[in-house]
Amino acid sequence: METRPPTIERPDSLKNELDGMLTREEGENARAAALAMIEFERLTSEAETKEQKSALRNIREKIARSIQRLIWYSRNTAILGAVALAVDYYVTHPELEETRNEQGETEYQHPDKETQRILEVLAGKRSISEQEAFENFRALAKEELSQMKVSLPDDYDNYDLDELDLFISQVLSEQGKQYARGAIKNNFYNNYYFEKVDFPKEEARELYELLWKLERECGNPNIRFQTEGFKIFGIAAKSSDITRPHYDPLKNTVYVTMGSFISSKQKSLTDLFAELAHAKQLKENPVGFYWEAVRSYARIFMTGGFNLEELQQAQQAEYKIRGSFEQHTHSVTEQKLRKQYDELLTAIHGVKGKRGAP
Repeated sequence: METRPPTIERPDSLKNELDGMLTREEGENARAAALAMIEFERLTSEAETKEQKSALRNIREKIARSIQRLIWYSRNTAILGAVALAVDYYVTHPELEETRNEQGETEYQHPDKETQRILEVLAGKRSISEQEAFENFRALAKEELSQMKVSLPDDYDNYDLDELDLFISQVLSEQGKQYARGAIKNNFYNNYYFEKVDFPKEEARELYELLWKLERECGNPNIRFQTEGFKIFGIAAKSSDITRPHYDPLKNTVYVTMGSFISSKQKSLTDLFAELAHAKQLKENPVGFYWEAVRSYARIFMTGGFNLEELQQAQQAEYKIRGSFEQHTHSVTEQKLRKQYDELLTAIHGVKGKRGAP
């Protein structure tokens, strides 16, 4: 007689099943759970309305059953999981190309043009235009205004700096907040817009090599100046997290805030190092990376459920749990990178735009 997996009668069984997985280290189970949770994260990427959240309760129960079936047929799942992770890794971790310039010096080329451009900015070889910086600034402002439930005008994306300053000042005034006209404009020039990144001239070549060595060591991830906020399980986080740096392992992409490079008082390359640490972990152990991420996501999900605020609190708590995915990344891997590239961290700083604060 064929033996079948036991059925799960209640959605709460997901919590019980994940609780059990958190105490098991078998590779087959880890890969099975990883596939299920990655699929869950994908399914929840649109969950922002009450209707969507309600529908997720049904999805949650289905995923609980799927996890149990995946574990039941773990041998086949292990093969499938290994293939899926291998394909994802090799697709998202390209190799750098090397050429020689007229002086015989090595020049590095990243397959992703936007990453190449940003790395050249960080290496001091390119400048950022005022318009480019403003468009990025306006996009983040849009994200924050949306979090505040502000209705945006149809032509918002065409606003110049003066129009954006006036609009935000009016919005805040209507909410009873004191925000003088011109404050947004001053904030852009004082705290966000930088024209370029500077290196000491005598060390520029060495630091250029170090920057690209760091990129290669961490799996050559794509890099983006972020235009939207951090999300938990695909759900937009609170407005205070709009400029929070983050790493997307499925895209192997690091997101950092453009404004963090404006001066030595800001975080500068610190944010980049913090998220590159995740990319380095993924490069060194793809399967282990996803398993540790699953354990972390499981704790977050079981603690926060479908309450966004509780999800955010649970996610923040991960940084303090000894041995957790986030704690190990930033207390161990990141610190090793910092020590190894300390010269780069201390030498790089942003130079404010030509116009300066009006």
